[in-house]
Amino acid sequence: TPLYSSAASDVYKRQVYDSVRFLAPGDDQAFHSGSGDVEFRVTSSPGLRGSHKYEVTLDGQPVGQSASGTVMVRNVFRGTHDAGVNIVDSNGVTVKSGETITFTIHRPSVNN
Repeated sequence: TPLYSSAASDVYKRQVYDSVRFLAPGDDQAFHSGSGDVEFRVTSSPGLRGSHKYEVTLDGQPVGQSASGTVMVRNVFRGTHDAGVNIVDSNGVTVKSGETITFTIHRPSVNN
């Protein structure tokens, strides 16, 4: 008989991290980006372990993963967006989720 069930193992994995959060952009931040490029900077406590990565979602859809804490997303449409951050394991399974932030991008109009 195994000492730990897989459910107990899953609970342990989820408790490895106290937090994961965005460093940038800030919640409710508005900024200009002519190209629509947005650099997301994230951190966790403690830092990433093993093969885990940060995963950034934009409006509910995964848009990038990184072990470095920086994810660049290109050509984001102007307007207000929700961004989420998760820590995922090598199988893409979410280990820890952070709070969602909202930000607004101002881009030049193509009509101008």
